[in-house]
Amino acid sequence: MRTIAIIRRILTELLRDKRTLALMFAAPLLILTLLYFLFQGAGNTSADLAVQSVDDDLVSAMQVDGLHIHKIPERQTTDQSSNYTERIIRDNDYAGFLCQNDGSLHLTLAGADEAQSGLILQSLKAAQAELSGKAASATIASQAAALTQLESTVAALTSRL
Repeated sequence: MRTIAIIRRILTELLRDKRTLALMFAAPLLILTLLYFLFQGAGNTSADLAVQSVDDDLVSAMQVDGLHIHKIPERQTTDQSSNYTERIIRDNDYAGFLCQNDGSLHLTLAGADEAQSGLILQSLKAAQAELSGKAASATIASQAAALTQLESTVAALTSRL
């Protein structure tokens, strides 16, 4: 009996205290609303990336939502100075510039928006991982074919003995 009386007293005190009710109901709604707006803005990031002399397979693998890839024609000179790269980024309002020289990739980011830079880096890493996975798969398939051919050759030679 005494326990029920204590529970009833505590519940009536909670219901009469307006601050407690506000913290129980209004504060979570306010926090959830703020979190909604925080994460809603992060999903619609778009970035423009200029590419020059980059392998077409890599460019097609980088195609993700929000990343707009612009192909820049090759320069007549082989000098890829930072002034040229910065001028391309600044004049066209690109978030980054990706070029390929002697088999190595060079990425220059504008750095104005971290979300755009993150989108470019994420899509580049995902594309490189996808292409390396495809290359590994092709290598495994060719090695399996070579092993099968060797196996048949060994079987043919041992049947003669």
